[in-house]
Amino acid sequence: MNKTKDRLERIHNSALEKLKFSLKEFVSQRYKIKIFPEGKCLICSHPEREKLDELIKTKKEEETWKKILRMCKEKFNLEIKTPQILINHQKKHMLNLET
Repeated sequence: MNKTKDRLERIHNSALEKLKFSLKEFVSQRYKIKIFPEGKCLICSHPEREKLDELIKTKKEEETWKKILRMCKEKFNLEIKTPQILINHQKKHMLNLET
């Protein structure tokens, strides 16, 4: 694969986290347990999460996160202090992105 051991471990851990997140609802309903504590992700716990995901998808690679941060506050009353929150949500929780 031409990747270092550390990089493969990061890819593996990321895949496991995405799998856990995608199975969260099934596990919660089937076994009556929760994998993640509520509110772990600010965006995931927001009532309009799907709209926030769509907003995040509109960011172009050459743009900064400033516009998205402003729109989160104006449209969704969600004050996000750092773009890293959006980036982490995008990488770990948005299921319709290619890896």
